[in-house]
Amino acid sequence: MKKSELRQLIREEISKVLNENINLTPQQKQKFLKAIEDLSEDEGSEYAFQEAGNVLARIITNGKAEFIEDVEDFGYDSDEVENYAQKLLGSTDLEDIEVKSIEDEIQKYLKRGSRGTLYLNKYNGTTLPPNFPEVKGDLVLNDSSITSLPRNLSVGGTLFLYDTPISEKYSREELQRMLPRVNNINM
Repeated sequence: MKKSELRQLIREEISKVLNENINLTPQQKQKFLKAIEDLSEDEGSEYAFQEAGNVLARIITNGKAEFIEDVEDFGYDSDEVENYAQKLLGSTDLEDIEVKSIEDEIQKYLKRGSRGTLYLNKYNGTTLPPNFPEVKGDLVLNDSSITSLPRNLSVGGTLFLYDTPISEKYSREELQRMLPRVNNINM
């Protein structure tokens, strides 16, 4: 069984055991998605997805719970709240948020002079956007849907491809031959 198939199976099992007591109104769902979108714009999509449980905790407790662990004081199970938040993100069309976030991440990176690490974890696209910039530091594409990379991709540091379709299809050596302008590849 491939890693991606195993992940999907785990997600399905988690969604089966979600607490039925967590029911959001349409306004609460909209507030949740708006908060995730705002976090994506300000801090990047990876951070926003990691904070989803805390965002939902604040919404279901009307701002009284600052962190997900605090929901236990209000009769919720923190694991179930986290799972529900991830389920909301997974069942919602986040394509616009994701594309906007990736473009925002690239723009922030360019403003830093293309230095340091460019984090594009969990990127839903199968290819990188057109005119993808040279990355002088590391490029992190872990847990993304990347199936192909441009031959002219230039990464001065390390290209991280853990848990991606391309890392299941090709060996490290094959990718290094295909991507001569990438300094190092970890997968």
